[in-house]
Amino acid sequence: MTYEDERRLDFARLRAAIDGTSEKLEAKIAAEARQVQELRRQAHAMDKRRGGVGSVDARKYALGSVLVLIGLGDVDDTALLGLLSQASQVSQLRDRLHAKDSDGGFADRVKALLADSAIGPWCRQWGCVLQWRHRAPLYHAEVERFLTSGKADPRAAWRKRDITAGQLFLIRTLEELLGRYFPNPPGAPPTRGDAFDWIHAHGGNPAYWQEPSLPPSL
Repeated sequence: MTYEDERRLDFARLRAAIDGTSEKLEAKIAAEARQVQELRRQAHAMDKRRGGVGSVDARKYALGSVLVLIGLGDVDDTALLGLLSQASQVSQLRDRLHAKDSDGGFADRVKALLADSAIGPWCRQWGCVLQWRHRAPLYHAEVERFLTSGKADPRAAWRKRDITAGQLFLIRTLEELLGRYFPNPPGAPPTRGDAFDWIHAHGGNPAYWQEPSLPPSL
């Protein structure tokens, strides 16, 4: 190998080393940039939450993040609610599982319980009941607030707008349940106000008509 060949080889090795270092450095910079961007996103989202830092909403987000950090970010939230609400029966539920399913950490034991073909649906049904008990009064209070606020005035501008997708879904649901049909006379298409009046006259959102049934005893 000539001197010129050795020099070319050394240069190639140096170039390869520089390129490798450059790629690693670029990858590190990109990873740090993504991390900074995520931190900025979280900070921005925190500012947008109702009440800001220290508010009730921010506290709820913080508590939810705890579940993610311990490994429960992918579980069914409704089933988890049902499980945690029945603390007096958790020991009894755990005894129904094999020891190998209950020897892990807290997150593993929770997942094992919710994965059980009997316990999981039982927990989810309890969660549905508790969610309904929380949401139904809020729904009825919001409807009453809207009706008494003056916004339901027949002359309100919103009443003339097109029916929303949510209203149409409720209309079709009520039609199926009641066997009554939303009037659609020829001429001008029905409006958002027409839909509101019809839905309200027929009982409102059927999801809040009746509390879900309690699950049977395990």
